[in-house]
Amino acid sequence: MSKQVSAQELRVLALREVQRSRVPATDKIELWIPAPQIARLYGTPEVMHAINRETQSQTWDAAMASLCALDVVKNRGIRVTCTNRDLAIKLGGTVVNCMGQKLIVKPYSAYERYYYVDLTHIPDGLDEDVIYDHFSALGLQPIIAPTHVAGSLMSRDRTVWFPETDVPDALFTDGVPLREIYFAGFDYPVYVQHKKRSLNKVLPPTIAKKRAETEAKAAASAPRATRQTREKPTPRVAARVPTPVDSVQQAVAQSDGRNHPSSSDPSLVPTATPDKDLILERPEASAPVLDWVKVSRHASCLTPASPPADATVDVSTKQEPDGRLVFGFPVLPTRFELAFGDHDSDEPTAGDADCVTYVDNKTVSSSPMMLAEPVGQLVVARSILRPKTNAIKRSNYRRHASKAAEELPTLLEPDDRLAALTAQPSAYAALTHACPPSMSPVIDEHALLRVYSGTASESHGKGRNILDRIRHDYPDGEPPAATAILEEQISDAEYRATARAYATMDLFWRTHAPAIYYDPIKVQALCGEVPVSSFQYSNFLLWTDETLHALCVSPLGQAYDQYLSDPVLNAMELVRDNQPDEYGDNVSMASSDQDGESTVAAPADDMMEPTTSSQATHL
Repeated sequence: MSKQVSAQELRVLALREVQRSRVPATDKIELWIPAPQIARLYGTPEVMHAINRETQSQTWDAAMASLCALDVVKNRGIRVTCTNRDLAIKLGGTVVNCMGQKLIVKPYSAYERYYYVDLTHIPDGLDEDVIYDHFSALGLQPIIAPTHVAGSLMSRDRTVWFPETDVPDALFTDGVPLREIYFAGFDYPVYVQHKKRSLNKVLPPTIAKKRAETEAKAAASAPRATRQTREKPTPRVAARVPTPVDSVQQAVAQSDGRNHPSSSDPSLVPTATPDKDLILERPEASAPVLDWVKVSRHASCLTPASPPADATVDVSTKQEPDGRLVFGFPVLPTRFELAFGDHDSDEPTAGDADCVTYVDNKTVSSSPMMLAEPVGQLVVARSILRPKTNAIKRSNYRRHASKAAEELPTLLEPDDRLAALTAQPSAYAALTHACPPSMSPVIDEHALLRVYSGTASESHGKGRNILDRIRHDYPDGEPPAATAILEEQISDAEYRATARAYATMDLFWRTHAPAIYYDPIKVQALCGEVPVSSFQYSNFLLWTDETLHALCVSPLGQAYDQYLSDPVLNAMELVRDNQPDEYGDNVSMASSDQDGESTVAAPADDMMEPTTSSQATHL
């Protein structure tokens, strides 16, 4: 045959099956469909067949001839390549049916292929023209937009795009990437987050300096530290507030006279000393989760109790097909105040955090989150307190807490660990702060628990017990270790490291900010415009990656930066660099049909309408 046709004809014949993709790379537009649950369970061939056999919208059918590639990104979603810009724009915000789920195509951005940096902690007085002039002086052509847009609302953070596909050389100084900018007239820096995540491993100079100073101070004072100085009576003053980076001070709303906690109110001042007995009443199995938190903080924290809120807010939940349980509130927080205190521990911690949340001028908290009876019984079984009332010295309680922390890695089931962490969260703060190598199997198991908890139980056996579900997946003999299963579930090493980072931060927030973790409206106040959500298929409250990411980038996360150990700080940075794609309507630089203005993902008419349920009892 080769003797009868020309070379050009041979080329055409050889490439005819991929003719649709034979366009210049600059004409290929990548579209993103967030689908973490589907991408976790299925590969590219299965997803392609599912989309092909299910009924799709007219917009999708019309674009089929321009779709030249589809690829499943493990644990994240579906990447589709389109060769027609107009059709790519129309596909944004429409529904794609796959595996019985209705997925939403993320709106196409004209800047998607460009390199960008996110600017965070921007002071209110900084004008965008100053930002433009700064990058222009570097010889760059910046395009500035809000990092997040929801309707007519926009975030204070800014994204700066550059018409280059790789990192501009001007963003390096002597080979070191730009991580912060000091603008004239401001005493604190604006932080720079790169599109290329590996560059974000370099700490901003301000944070690196403070961290070095803290470590040097700790090293110098360590030989002088004694148990006697640790057990000095607690001074009758308000809770210690760590000195965070200056930008955090700007981010936290100012008080209107209700400083928290206040030493002027005798009821809020800690009067117990290490030499006195603690009177601790163990909660019942049916008690709200925050009852356990209050007892634990009273026993383990040299911190005044939080004042009761002026009002409680009913919490509703909505089950999403992707495995999330989205929380809803009749009113949204208008501002918040952070307060920090010390743990009464023989080992260092990063301190205990709480958040006073306001709606207008009233403080609010969520309606009590109850434990299901079997889960409550498990929490009671893992409590270090005896039934009913306990009179115990602080030093004795501290010894019991230390022993419980030593035994945590030896517990065989992840649910057992979560029960222990629920019963006395503050007792494990030193362990999750240090995050020693012995915690590595615990983190792997917790990461695996998070993977399974976001997946419908019907696909991994009945019930929410993770060991039962794993045995369903591995019916022949003893299941592999959690580390091996995690490698099977998340084959990509980078994504697996990210999953471990999320697990690390989940354990950290549970033990260092339990009064926040178990109060959804406080979490919502810190997460701002990001709707807070948990995993549906868990016996215990597990916040999703989207929510944990929002907590880590919030003023709460920034306040902890200089107090974290290396393993936790590395996990925090990895979570911050891994912004999840499922942020609802948060869209940055999305193009409209013609004029290039910013738009928001508008779900099509055939989008799913999940039913709203009452507060989930399994929490």
